[in-house]
This record gives sequence, structure tokens and C-alpha cells, in this order.
Amino acid sequence: MKKTLECILYTQESLLLQRIKGLLALQSEVRHIDASGDLICWISRYPESVVLLDARGHDYDDLVKALLQQENAPVIMVLGMERSEPLRFAESMGVNAIVPLEPDLHAFKTLMRHASEHAAVGRQNRH
Repeated sequence: MKKTLECILYTQESLLLQRIKGLLALQSEVRHIDASGDLICWISRYPESVVLLDARGHDYDDLVKALLQQENAPVIMVLGMERSEPLRFAESMGVNAIVPLEPDLHAFKTLMRHASEHAAVGRQNRH
């Protein structure tokens, strides 16, 4: 099966990186970024990206705000503990999706497919 989506995973947690890569092994190429400056730089060059953002990062709030303020904001999916304050913050800011740290495989793959389609429409609109 051909991998159809490259997504960015912003996290400092190696266990989360391994879990997400395992869940998306056949569907997506997961690019790991662990520095907020690197993520902002990537998004400025590739705004049609799908970003999985770990809500447990130390600069999380500022990073969500910065990503949403981009001229062409990426598809942002936030990973975190269900009903936690960081996820409530993300939801109030208007991110595209909230995902538990231990997502259901089928639901997560479906969500990633929809995110990919959304990013593709954004790419087509910009061209």
C-alpha cells in the first residue's frame, strides 16, 4: 500500500512518536519535529501540512496560537489527555481535531484520511 500522506508530529516524547508511527505505518509518512521554531519554519514553507501536536509540550499554548495565526494555517490535530485543560484550550482556539493519546485505530486512520483530503483542498485552492 502506498503511503498517501506526510504528517508532522510535534512532540518531545519518544513513546508517542513510536505509537503514532506504528498506528500510521501503512498510511502515512510521519515526520518528527521537536522544536517549535523548526515547526513554524516548516509550516511557513509547507502550509498544507497535517500537524499532530502533542499538548504536553512546554510551549504548547504559544505554538497553537502561532500556528493558527499563519496566513495559511495547517490542519492541526491536538493529541492529549481526554478532558484536560490543554485540550479544552485547543478546542476553544478552533483547531481541526482533538485526539486522545491512545486513539482508536480505525477512527484515527479515518480522521487522518479526512485531514489529508482537507489539506489537499487547501493546496488546490492556493494554486
